[in-house]
Amino acid sequence: MKSYTVLIDSARWECAPNLVICSRLHRYLVENGHTCTQNPLEADYIIVNSCGVTDRGKQRTINIIQQYTSQRDTHATVIVFGCLMDIDRTATSGRTIVPIGFSDSGRLDEIFATKVRFDDARPYCDDDLRKELTDGKHSTLVRPTTDPIKAALFDLHPFLASLPIILISKTVRARYTFMKGR
Repeated sequence: MKSYTVLIDSARWECAPNLVICSRLHRYLVENGHTCTQNPLEADYIIVNSCGVTDRGKQRTINIIQQYTSQRDTHATVIVFGCLMDIDRTATSGRTIVPIGFSDSGRLDEIFATKVRFDDARPYCDDDLRKELTDGKHSTLVRPTTDPIKAALFDLHPFLASLPIILISKTVRARYTFMKGR
């Protein structure tokens, strides 16, 4: 079977379950002899790990799909994988993509499996892989424009925009919750 170059992107890098799925995709691809890239121009396939849990995640997914499908200088096939495809496949209708939900993940094997099936691939994500997967990807996140405070925080770092913000009088306080590895 042919070896492919694949870019993995996600609608929710800050979401731990989403990162686990991306690490599983990465391990699955590498164990099957494929190469991962950060450059969409090098990719044969772009896998977007979707989010259908929240409206914001759904919109991020649609924006990322639009970004990759509108690039005229890439030849990559865009695969939209994950829960959005199980929850609302119509959200991506009218786009030139390959939709694959968790319920039909065996379709990944039709494209990529040479040794290991996706269902048998185990996730592994240490700090190095996390950095490799997420490096430079924050630029694909949707900048929240309806809330000027969150927009300013987003400009500093996208993760800050997802933190709960509490307005007290004319003072802004942000409650930060950091967990090891996040």
